[in-house]
Amino acid sequence: MKRQLLRMMGCAMILACAGHAEAVVTYSMSDGAIHETTQISTHDTWGDMMGGMVVTVGFADGTQDSSAWVDVGLGFGGAAGNGWSWTVSEWGHTFTGQWTLSNDSGMMMDWIMLYGAPGDTVFDVVMSPEGTPNSSSGRALEVVEGPQDVTVSYTDIVRLKDDLNSPYGDLYARMTIEFDNGLANEGEFVYRQDTDNAAVAGDIKRVPDGGMTAALLGLALVGMGIVARRLR
Repeated sequence: MKRQLLRMMGCAMILACAGHAEAVVTYSMSDGAIHETTQISTHDTWGDMMGGMVVTVGFADGTQDSSAWVDVGLGFGGAAGNGWSWTVSEWGHTFTGQWTLSNDSGMMMDWIMLYGAPGDTVFDVVMSPEGTPNSSSGRALEVVEGPQDVTVSYTDIVRLKDDLNSPYGDLYARMTIEFDNGLANEGEFVYRQDTDNAAVAGDIKRVPDGGMTAALLGLALVGMGIVARRLR
């Protein structure tokens, strides 16, 4: 039922109050490359618990740049680009805390993508205590200030190993924010987004798809054939 409700949300236009303006947020959710982990440790995720998360931004001229999230300590974490200045930072608990993206690159920014798996982080999008065990209530992106029209895509659904009910449809390893009218130079985008952490460091792994599994099996059979011919 929850996943059906999420699919219905997928193409919905949601109006939310952001300062003195209304934000139009379009949500999209898809399984993508399925990921799995042993256990979610806690829903109390702070800015200094996401070290290693990969942050990538794209600009209007078609260029892009990536950086890894750094744990600063005392609840703070963030990322900065190489050769140009912008920051993504999150201070405090992600359920209530604000994330801030500052663009000082000299160019219009089109989108930002956060891939949480390398930082043991997942994005919890369902405001309900029901869902993946230990994930508690989540929060899909809410605009606080900045560009008002954005498209938010959640992909790479996360499931628990050995849990027959997984995936529950509330956790995703990747989030992409597209600015419908761009984020101008010297502009800021402030938002809220809940995250959770894996119980074991490095435990969020991509599950090989059927094609990859078949390819690996094919390579194994070829290797066995070579060994058999050599033995003969």
